[in-house]
Amino acid sequence: MVRYVPNEVDVSLRVLLALFVIGFGVWVVLSWLKYDKSAVQTEEGWHKGSRQLIEVTLVREDANKLSCASNFSVRG
Repeated sequence: MVRYVPNEVDVSLRVLLALFVIGFGVWVVLSWLKYDKSAVQTEEGWHKGSRQLIEVTLVREDANKLSCASNFSVRG
């Protein structure tokens, strides 16, 4: 009867593959948890026709410093 003795390359390759699979699994779980937290925050109440409280800062000194600044005047 012939016995198969794995050489060092086979063992190293199996260990590397196992570490890759474990690392990939951890990455998938952590990514899913992060996505789940961010998706819940964006979906709450932001529907067509709904009302949400938002903060808008109007500072005269920032009128020309902002990238969204406009020359258009609204009601004087």
